[in-house]
Amino acid sequence: MKTNTIRTLIVLLLMAGVVALIGCAGGGEQTITGTLEKTEKGHLLTASDGAATYQLVENKDFSAMVGQKVAITGTVLERSAGNFISVTRFEVIGGGDVVQTEGAPND
Repeated sequence: MKTNTIRTLIVLLLMAGVVALIGCAGGGEQTITGTLEKTEKGHLLTASDGAATYQLVENKDFSAMVGQKVAITGTVLERSAGNFISVTRFEVIGGGDVVQTEGAPND
C-alpha cells in the first residue's frame, strides 16, 4: 500500500512538472518592429501595425531610443498581464536603413 502511494505521488509530481514547463515555454525568439516609448512601468514597444504592445524585460537603458522606430529581437512571452519581450538584440531604423545594430545596450 505504501509503495502505491509513493508511486502515485511521484507520478503526480512529474505531471505537475510537465504542466509547469509547458506553461513557462515562450514563443521563441522573434523580431518585432515598432516605436519605443517610456511608461511608468518601463519601456514599451508598440508594433508598427499597432496590433500589439510589448513590455521590454530589461536590465539595460533604452532611453536614447524612445520615440524612434526600432526592431527588437528577443524571447516573447504572452501572459494574461500582457506581452513581454526579453531583449537580446536591437536595431534603430531610420528612413528604411539600419542606423545602429547591436546586442542589448549596456547601462
